[in-house]
Amino acid sequence: MPSDIGAFEAGARWYIEAWFKDLITNLERNVVNPIIGLKIEGEGRASAALEKMASGAMDRLREYLDTVDPEFWKSYEGGKQPVAQEIQELVAESFSPVEKEVNDLLGKTEGD
Repeated sequence: MPSDIGAFEAGARWYIEAWFKDLITNLERNVVNPIIGLKIEGEGRASAALEKMASGAMDRLREYLDTVDPEFWKSYEGGKQPVAQEIQELVAESFSPVEKEVNDLLGKTEGD
């Protein structure tokens, strides 16, 4: 935690913002960017479609995070739990088509 943060609420806000930023960074670095970097020989359209799917999933997550009340963490029942569940559901829903497509491509690659 930065040394200039002395109050609990400021520390909680800093932690939550850092966590959200880290979530997006990790998804971009470990999912979206490798997909964008794929060069699938003879299947450029598949690569472009996969890139579009991954970018769309990131856009949905960013849009959701923009709607989260910055004070959600103050209440477990009315804040933390619903936000955590919604993030989990959104990531699963948004990235499962990407996962399926990647697994299909891996299956084709192994078959070749």
